Amino acid sequence: MAPNFSFAEEYMGSEDFVNPLKTRLGRKIMSKQLSVVDDPHAVDANGNPLMGTYEIDDQGMPAQRINLVQNGLLKAFCQSRIPTRHFNHSNGHSMDGHGVYSILTLSGSQSASTEQVLATAKEIAKDAGLDYVLLILRIEQNYLMREYPSAAYLDKRPYDTPSHSVQPTNPLIVYKLYLSDGHRELVRGLQFAYGSLRTFRDVQAVGNDPKPYIVEPRDYVTRTLITPSYLIGELELTPIVPEHSTPPMLLSPLQAQSGKK
Repeated sequence: MAPNFSFAEEYMGSEDFVNPLKTRLGRKIMSKQLSVVDDPHAVDANGNPLMGTYEIDDQGMPAQRINLVQNGLLKAFCQSRIPTRHFNHSNGHSMDGHGVYSILTLSGSQSASTEQVLATAKEIAKDAGLDYVLLILRIEQNYLMREYPSAAYLDKRPYDTPSHSVQPTNPLIVYKLYLSDGHRELVRGLQFAYGSLRTFRDVQAVGNDPKPYIVEPRDYVTRTLITPSYLIGELELTPIVPEHSTPPMLLSPLQAQSGKK
């Protein structure tokens, strides 16, 4: 699951866009073991070519490598030439006139092996009274993150979900990993519930297996996210209820005529 943070301080030209990070510069937004870097110069990750590389942004400014988050603290934004309350200069991240990330890398200060991450997950599960943990191996590839509340609906439904929450796309491959004997059980038909920005403060462990993923955010410009696997202490998933899943109260007229029940 990709980090759903907008690392641009400026307005992105969408009426629905709300950036809750605008007032959090210098404050904690992630677990202290997490850091985020954006580097438009990066061209390769473990032999994999990256998408989103450039030397000069669309305003003619040289691209710069930026430490956006350091040990959980928000340090900077992707900036264009548009001045903001925190920065009055560009750092070479303009796309269509606004600051946008290009090749985003999430890393952990204390990387752990897969076995160590699973051991930590089992400890958390036992503490929560569970006999299994969920392994999410893949989510839908459109990478849509539905934000709530959006600017267009702030006054209409203020109490439905937590402030500035997001709903990631549905997980496609999910397993229950049972603590007793380690066997896996495939789980189908799950969706993420809305999660707030605090989700990434609850990262308990970070793997040593970073991989590049092609992402296409709301502006439909392809970029790269490099992230390892990571363990979130608590994140709610709920069953997807199909439309018309409730049985009808009355029999079908055809069934009634034929005497079927």
